[in-house]
Amino acid sequence: MGNKIGISYMLKKLRKENKLTQSDLGEAIGIGQTSIANYENGKRFPDEKNLIRIADYFNISLDLLIGRELKNTEGNNVSGFLYEGSDLDDKAVEYMTAAQKSGSEAVNMILGLLESGYTEEQVILDLLEASLIKAGNFWAEGLYNEAMEHQLSNTVIESLIALKTNSNRSSNYRGKLAALTSYGEMHNIGIRILTRLLEIDGWETYFLGSSVPAISLLDYINNNQINMVMVSATMNENTDSLCAIIKAIKNEPNPPHVMAGGRISNLNRLQIQAAGADYIYSSIAETIDFTRRIHN
Repeated sequence: MGNKIGISYMLKKLRKENKLTQSDLGEAIGIGQTSIANYENGKRFPDEKNLIRIADYFNISLDLLIGRELKNTEGNNVSGFLYEGSDLDDKAVEYMTAAQKSGSEAVNMILGLLESGYTEEQVILDLLEASLIKAGNFWAEGLYNEAMEHQLSNTVIESLIALKTNSNRSSNYRGKLAALTSYGEMHNIGIRILTRLLEIDGWETYFLGSSVPAISLLDYINNNQINMVMVSATMNENTDSLCAIIKAIKNEPNPPHVMAGGRISNLNRLQIQAAGADYIYSSIAETIDFTRRIHN
């Protein structure tokens, strides 16, 4: 399968996720395009100064940049979330094409990849997420319309369900987590992916969808002894709704921990922190680490 863990893989992945060319990234951090290309091709390794520049630009840790934080940090225990980069991003267009033909065809494709030895984490992070990122690029280029985007999103959700159904993994139990999006928020694919990854790591999860009234949410949290709530929003106009949910939870006598995610979380970080969020999404690895520290 050709694992590609390390800075060459992570740098390329981060750059593509942020829709940057090698020249764009080099100009932004003061490193030549040729050096960026050499780092991504594995021909050179950045010196300490350039490592820090890259990590600071993407707001991630050095461990994550060089691929360490995405591995399970609990000694030799192989249960739970465990990730090493793969070459599945090369199959993104194949998956997207299959999704437009038939959701079941795309689902069968990923189940075949599992049978061939790829892990669920690799399928999710290197194929499903890569497909969504590429679809966003296609949208910007006028190659994807709304119907095609909806079909792909629904197929990704079907794929997540199929992965869960066919999983025989066992994990240390970490607690109960409720996930939802803010009032009026229609984009939930990102939080559903993260919810599944946290399930892999041992959390018993409950996806509540969007526009859950505060009183219903608080009753649900108390009645089901929820330890963690994850709430997400992508549209800026939903920031106040996101903050209102966080405040309502934190005003309870014994509130659970609250994580905030989605595109607006970093854009409006100070406002969301002031509302009482315990953690604001930064990366998969750091989110996994935060939930493990809370559990421990």
